[in-house]
Order: sequence, then C-alpha cells, then structure tokens
Amino acid sequence: MGESSITIPNPVIPDIRKHEKEKLKKCPECGFVWEFNYQKKTIHRYADFPSYGLKKEICKKCSMA
Repeated sequence: MGESSITIPNPVIPDIRKHEKEKLKKCPECGFVWEFNYQKKTIHRYADFPSYGLKKEICKKCSMA
C-alpha cells in the first residue's frame, strides 16, 4: 500500500498588530502613546510603549492645555 499525504492549509489569522497600530497614536507634545476606547468613551495613555511607526496626533490632555 502506498502512503497518502494530506496537506492542511495554515489557519488564517488576522493581523492583530496592524489593527492595533491603527488605533494607537503618539502625542508629539507629551510623548505618550494613546488610544481612544470607543466602548467606554475613555482615553488610555501609555508612558512606556514603543511608538515606532505610529501616527502622530496631539492627545486630548495636551490639546486642552
């Protein structure tokens, strides 16, 4: 008897990093990385977060000052 091989395709995993990168922004004024949470209507700010390649936009805290 001959052996038969079955090829199973890799599962399709969405690119989560790309989705998160679109939500995160870097504030050029204070240097924080921030995002707006639409469900809770709050802004989350991160001091120690890599910001390479993120869109630059002034956060609400700096725009009010």
